[in-house]
Order: sequence, then structure tokens, then C-alpha cells
Amino acid sequence: MHFEVTILDAKGAIAKSTVLATTEAQARELSQTQGARIIAMRPVSGLGIGRGKAGLGARTGRISNAQKLQLCSALEQVIASGLTLTEALNAIRNDGSGITSELAASLLASLSSGLKPSAAFEASAAGFSPLLVALLRSGEQSGSLAQSLASFVAYQTAMNELRNRLISASVYPIVLLVASLLVLGFLLGFVVPKFALALEDVQADLPEASRLILSAGLWLNANWQWLLAACAGAGVILAWLISSAQMRARLASALDWIGPIRRIRYAMQISQSLRITSALLQGGEPFVNAMAVAQRSARTLVADQLSTCIDLIRRGVRPSQAMFEAGLTKALGQQLLIAAERSGSIGPTLHRMAVQQEQQTAQTMDRLASVYGPILLLLIAVLVAAVVVALYWPLLQLFDSVR
Repeated sequence: MHFEVTILDAKGAIAKSTVLATTEAQARELSQTQGARIIAMRPVSGLGIGRGKAGLGARTGRISNAQKLQLCSALEQVIASGLTLTEALNAIRNDGSGITSELAASLLASLSSGLKPSAAFEASAAGFSPLLVALLRSGEQSGSLAQSLASFVAYQTAMNELRNRLISASVYPIVLLVASLLVLGFLLGFVVPKFALALEDVQADLPEASRLILSAGLWLNANWQWLLAACAGAGVILAWLISSAQMRARLASALDWIGPIRRIRYAMQISQSLRITSALLQGGEPFVNAMAVAQRSARTLVADQLSTCIDLIRRGVRPSQAMFEAGLTKALGQQLLIAAERSGSIGPTLHRMAVQQEQQTAQTMDRLASVYGPILLLLIAVLVAAVVVALYWPLLQLFDSVR
């Protein structure tokens, strides 16, 4: 039978190979003769031969944030049940196949080589979040890895929910916009040319708006192939840009000139920074270190404010005053932090402030969707009505002259 063997070579690289042997002992002996250290071994069927030979390094581009979050969530649940991190990773590795299993095997190899959990996650080719690494480092000091993983999972889940809500609120306007473009395209590309032929003899007496619409319709009817090809090319380019996380961030930044979008993105980034700082503070990190991790994870809208806050704290300013002067909190938030400084509960207070910020952001998105949706629908209706009136007005004048 065949065995899928995960090995660690002399250079510390992880690779997978398939060994043909009658027993697991024979497969282990054949693999060890190659001078490699065996990390994991499992029997595979004939259909599984050759799968994953390239190892984790060749597949890191396919590891999504959702898969990494799934791994962290599974680790948190297994560790909370009483297993160690090594036992949890081994259980996840043996539980299934695919990228998650390979990722668990990679982390196991790093731990076996003597690395601490935070260093193993930081050195992983999957590119784990700096927040997770910092939380694990705090968990190593306090002996609460499960709590560190739970904090990261809670943070990432909340951010995903807020991001998904923003996307859902954007679907309705986008659908309206696409539908309006299709309707206008049909009117200009199919209906308008028919009217242009019927009104060819009286175009000199038509209103200016009617002549412009007829000219646009005739041009569209004559060049629709090129226009369709241009739209398809633009769609392919847009899909390629969206597939890159860096380009998605740039496209999102390009929309900051729209006031409501900028305010929503700013509120989301403030909430993200507060959650990161809160999670690290509750994990035992000093305030400056926690803010530094938040700064490394922050987007452009709040990066300067976080830097200012860090500088103020290093000069001896209290966190409540520093965050207020940097613009990260308002007057009410400053008072809450002053009370938290007295009671020593800055971490939980920042968490509550982040949740409140997210609730306000969600309410803002709901209000914008309820207001801008009908306004956009009204504008589309007015635009379509204007095209129809511009087409039928000459016909009405022609009918009056015939009478």
C-alpha cells in the first residue's frame, strides 16, 4: 500500500512524498534511509497518490484568511479541551487532508525544531497576522495559549462580520446601477436607432436633446462590438485587481474622496485598532507594544494617529490623554479611559469602545442604504424617463403637424 510521508530535511524544509510499502514500519524505514526526519505519516488510497508532493511552500498562495482563521478556531477549541498545542496540531493534521492539514504539519515541524509557538506562526510561509503572533507571545508568558487564540478568533470574526455587512449594504446600489446601465444600453443601442431611421427626414427640426440621443444611439449601434470588447476587457482587469489584496486596499483608498465611504472606513479602522490594543493588553502586553502592533496592522486613515499616540505615551502622557489628543477617542471615550486607568481595566474598556464603534458603524451603513438606495433609484428613473421623452417628443410633434 501507499503511505504519504511528511518529512523535514537537513535544511529544515518540509516536503511530502509517497512511499510504497507493505507496512507502516517498512515505510518509515524507507523514508529514514533518505536521511530525512519523519514528521507525519498516513496511508493513502490510489486516488490520493501524488497529491501534495510540492509541500506547503508551493501552495501558500492558496491559503486564504478564512482557512487560517479556521485553523486558529480549531486549535483554540482543542487546546481548551485540555490538549497541548503540539497534540492539537497533530490531531488537526491527522483529521483531514488539504491545505489545513499541511499547515498543521508545517507548524508541527517548526515546534519540533525547537521554536516557540509565536515564532513558529511568525516563520510560517502562510503569513499569519502580526496580531496573532503578538497574542501568542503574550500567551506564552502567561500560559494561556487558548485565550490568546480565542481573542484572535473573536477579533477576526468581528472584523469579518463588519466587512461582510459593508459589502451587503453595497450590493443593492450596485445592482441598481448595473440594471440602469443595461436598460439605457438597450434603449440607446436597439430602440433609438429604429427611431433615428423613422425620423431621418425631420432630424433638422428636432430639439437638440433628441438629436444628441439619436446620434448617440446610432454610434452605439455601429460600434457595439468594440464597446462590448472594451467592457469585457475592463471587467477582466477589474477582476484581476480585486484578486490582489494590495490592489483591493488601493481601490478602497481611491474611494475615500466620497465622504460617507471615508467616514465608514475610518470608523472601521478605529474599531480595528481598539480591538487589537484591547486584545494585547488583556494578554499582558504593555500599552506601547500593543499600540505598535495596531499601527503595523492599521490602514492609511489612522496610521498617523496611532503613531502620534505612541509618541505621546513614550513622552509620559497617560493613555487616555494620548488617545484623545491623537484623535482616536472623543471626549466620552477619554472619560471612560480615565475611569479605566483608575480601576486597571483599560483592555476591557477599549473592547467595549470598539464594540460600540462597530454598532454605530453598522447603524450608519443601514441609514445610508435606506437613504441612498431610493435616491439612486429615483435618479435612474428620471434618466430613463428623460431618454424616453426625448424620443417620443418628436413623434408627438409629427402627429400634431399631420393633423
